Amino acid sequence: MTKGYIDKIFEREWNENEILAPDYIVSFDYRYFGGHTLTKENVAKFTDKQKFDCLINTMNYFVHKENYLKVWDGSIEPWTADTIYQNYRWIESGRSFHVLKGLEYNHRIDHDVSQEKSHYAEHWRKTGRLFENTMDKLKRMK
Repeated sequence: MTKGYIDKIFEREWNENEILAPDYIVSFDYRYFGGHTLTKENVAKFTDKQKFDCLINTMNYFVHKENYLKVWDGSIEPWTADTIYQNYRWIESGRSFHVLKGLEYNHRIDHDVSQEKSHYAEHWRKTGRLFENTMDKLKRMK
């Protein structure tokens, strides 16, 4: 992270019930969502957009720790879909998820991130249908 990254966060008024997510992380381009705030009332309209599933499962966010822990469910095994599940719980509780336009950083990757050797590809079976079930819940949320 650079000073500019932190400065960008401080340009926005802090809301302890809002997750702040970057709109660009190396090869994860979420700029389509930049400036949007996802809430219980509108998240369903974003679920069919390209890369939404990755955005909601990345977890490189700024959050209010105590409020995040209020919706935390430690019963989920943290393999591949724990983040989407916790974000679902966050949004479902009436909190919001904001993709901060222009919040970009270069994520250092020390491992082979090919599709076949990614963390997700190696561990998705351990998560079962949690990812798909959670995406279905987000699609139906109102």
